[in-house]
Amino acid sequence: EFFIANADVWANDIRFAITPLTPRPASIFCSANHPLVRKKQPITSALLLDHPWAFINLTETTENHIRHLLSLAEDTALPIGLNCNDFNLLRNATLKNNYLLFTWNDWLADDLKEG
Repeated sequence: EFFIANADVWANDIRFAITPLTPRPASIFCSANHPLVRKKQPITSALLLDHPWAFINLTETTENHIRHLLSLAEDTALPIGLNCNDFNLLRNATLKNNYLLFTWNDWLADDLKEG
């Protein structure tokens, strides 16, 4: 048997053999009506902190990685608004609210083609 999961949860459990998957490109997504889309200025880390974020099973390791990528201080509180493992819920909540969804590019490829 096998399953795909965040390895952070299982890393110290000797019952599991962990094989890392090839990384996939990811981005921050929002609806076409999101306030950041209407801004006429460059999007900064500070602007991102002004909106709730959505994640698929966010872990402490991922939070730290996000802080590093956005050049945020280690103690910066991230505005997590939704953190779950339901892809459809995350997608629909992002389309209907002001969430910023952190996820893989290929997952939303069809949505991006539709605008």
